[in-house]
Amino acid sequence: MTTNTRREFLKQAAIGAAALAAYPPPSVLGANDRVRIGMIGVGGRGEDLLKQVLEVPNAQLVAIADVYSRRRDAAKPMAPGIQTMDDYRRLLDMKDIDGVIVASPLHIHARHFVDTINAGKDLYCEKTMTWSIPEADECLATAKKSDRVVQIGLQHESSGSLADARKWIKDGLAGRITQVQSWMSRNTPHGKGQWVRPVPSDCTAQNVDWKAFLNGRPDRGFDPYKFINWR
Repeated sequence: MTTNTRREFLKQAAIGAAALAAYPPPSVLGANDRVRIGMIGVGGRGEDLLKQVLEVPNAQLVAIADVYSRRRDAAKPMAPGIQTMDDYRRLLDMKDIDGVIVASPLHIHARHFVDTINAGKDLYCEKTMTWSIPEADECLATAKKSDRVVQIGLQHESSGSLADARKWIKDGLAGRITQVQSWMSRNTPHGKGQWVRPVPSDCTAQNVDWKAFLNGRPDRGFDPYKFINWR
């Protein structure tokens, strides 16, 4: 199992499914050597990743899955010819998909992580990897039993302050470290957090697979606000 940043994943995707973690000599890849990518979840973060994949040479986005019809319809003009589906399991059943990008809501990551690996696909999973520690243990065990490439998205891990801290630790300037505390603050008006988004008029029970979104949690009536603002 290997871990890396989303940019590194997309770079590695361009060199072929059989060598995602290696860097072979430059060569012209044929159609059969292209890395065929599927995506689970194409909301705000997923849509941004979709655009990045389309810019990677020799990587081909072939299918996306999302429980909300609006997301599927929005992806079609961005990647003409892609297959869209409401059930991610249909995507994982596609034999010609090499790797899968998981950009679904956080509380569904573990299920999509495990099912992707068990389907024999390489995986890039957005942060945070899981909702809970038991889910993280399950994902780790699944990855260790597999020969698939696994990469988890990171945020600010390449920032200057962290690079400096790493160098200070490596050079012995920090001494013996017994505790690390880190946080990130956002200055937003009270009641208007950065992650609060308007609910589209078509966000209805008819256009959303609400049961799949709940992912095994206690059943409750469809809540469009909760669906859009799951954070």
